[in-house]
Amino acid sequence: MYGDESYLTHTLPVTKNQIITSKFLTAVIEMILGFVSVVASLLIAYASPTFFSTIKLIMTTIISGEFSVAWALILFVVLVVVEFLMFISLIYLSIVIAYRSKEKRVMKSFLYTALMSFCSITVLSIVMLVVLAINGVELSSSTMVLSSTAFMSVILTGIIVYTAITVLCYFLTRRELNKGINVD
Repeated sequence: MYGDESYLTHTLPVTKNQIITSKFLTAVIEMILGFVSVVASLLIAYASPTFFSTIKLIMTTIISGEFSVAWALILFVVLVVVEFLMFISLIYLSIVIAYRSKEKRVMKSFLYTALMSFCSITVLSIVMLVVLAINGVELSSSTMVLSSTAFMSVILTGIIVYTAITVLCYFLTRRELNKGINVD
């Protein structure tokens, strides 16, 4: 969008919203395919009955009570995917904001991404502390074993917060891009 060929991109008979949406969808598809290929590679390399027993043992060490290991792993995978989507949307927003200026655009993109990532993780951490407190988890405990309800609450809270930040950044990117761009 801002490289040497950007003047061609912006002369296409499409709106700026369509450009950013197509770039975002391309990044999402590539990220999901990459994630699936990494998981498939790990399963091919390490999948065995003892591997799954070890995962269940780890999960039961972290979570107490009745829970489905498969459901917990699916939610964890969804959390990781949504987290990656959030970072993609943060990067796009940072690039659009940084390219408003004429100097040090790459450095500004990096700094804006780092700052927004820090703010996002801080918001998530505060929300997580509230969720853990609501579920009666003692943070001063030397053994942090969560109830299945607390564990699911933490995972679902992460998914919701990351999704909200992703959607917010996506629409802010579209709005900023519609204000105009500087491709000099």
